[in-house]
Amino acid sequence: MALSYAKIGREGDALRHWDEADRAARALGEDHVHPRLIFGRAMVDAYMITIQADLMHSGYAIQQAARVDLNKMPSATRRSFHTSETARAHHMRDESLATVTLLSKANRESPDTFEFSLFARSAVPDLVEGGGATVRADAERLASVLGLEV
Repeated sequence: MALSYAKIGREGDALRHWDEADRAARALGEDHVHPRLIFGRAMVDAYMITIQADLMHSGYAIQQAARVDLNKMPSATRRSFHTSETARAHHMRDESLATVTLLSKANRESPDTFEFSLFARSAVPDLVEGGGATVRADAERLASVLGLEV
């Protein structure tokens, strides 16, 4: 629910529901991860990246990303998704090098997940076109991976 409320800009409701998930994760313990749902401390913390990005608080999203250890998630799909979400926060700040670096990492983590990332499919052409010489080659490689003509 927190993610859904963040997507429509209802910050108070998003944060209230995140707080509920946070309490549940805390009650289960720091190292608990549900084997199928992947619900646990790291997942709840990682979703705050998405919530803050959806609420257009890129700085807070980046700060949250610095605190989250994605290696505690047993799912490559989830690690790739949350790495892309961190890239999205950097892209919102026009930080092309961080964006392309994180998108490349997301692709290495789970190529299947990366291939279907709507954010990657929209950001990579922007990076090829306007990201500058420093990121162009990496962005072009990602465009090729995604099957995009740029």
